[in-house]
Amino acid sequence: MLFARMHIAAAEAARGGVWTFLACIVLPDIVRWRFGSADSATSLERYLSGRRNTFQRLWWRAFYLGTRPHASYSVEHLVHALGEDELVQVTERPSLAGIEGLAAAVAAGMLDARIKYEGLARRHLMREAQKRLLRLSSFVSLESISAESLDLHVAQIFEKVAELFATTQKPN
Repeated sequence: MLFARMHIAAAEAARGGVWTFLACIVLPDIVRWRFGSADSATSLERYLSGRRNTFQRLWWRAFYLGTRPHASYSVEHLVHALGEDELVQVTERPSLAGIEGLAAAVAAGMLDARIKYEGLARRHLMREAQKRLLRLSSFVSLESISAESLDLHVAQIFEKVAELFATTQKPN
């Protein structure tokens, strides 16, 4: 909702003052509600601009997931379906996060693999796939291939990683 209602360009969102103003002046009660507790103060990181600012991190996550939305999943679904560690893996790797459509493809690939291969640890699945994507990016210009090719590469990586983990995990 924040991304959809704040009609700002990425260049404007990159300016720290926007997020500091929003967190300190416009909506400080929301920051306190989300990250505070009755026993302790809310960390300054949640108010000041940077990766941990309450609103900045949400806006950028929606931006990366929505630059070229995935055909199977809406941005809202991806944001809600991914855990914190998974969102960090998708959006905070500079060499991958800036590739249009890659964040959504990775998120969708992970969710699809989890549906097909139940019981796999999401954290391990995501981290291993991200390592393989980084290696692939040395040989394939992910920025210049079609959306369909990008989705196919990502799906194949998640399939290989999931198969590997499925065969090496011991039954309970």
